[in-house]
Amino acid sequence: MSILGEELPKVLSVRARKILHRQGIRTFGDLLKHNPSDMVHWRNCGLTTVTEFRELVNKYSLRFQEDITHLPARH
Repeated sequence: MSILGEELPKVLSVRARKILHRQGIRTFGDLLKHNPSDMVHWRNCGLTTVTEFRELVNKYSLRFQEDITHLPARH
């Protein structure tokens, strides 16, 4: 099983875990389907929580789709 199918670890703050639960996000794959710029519009989700999500994703060497599409083109 790839890491995308793994459940998110419980190291996130209570606020972050509640937000993910409300959004129906259980796995890394679920989380990575969303854009951080859209997450700030979720109930109780501000920049601090989005930063927490980014740090978790970076810890596992993953990237949000939005981050991938904004990488500079290779020449």
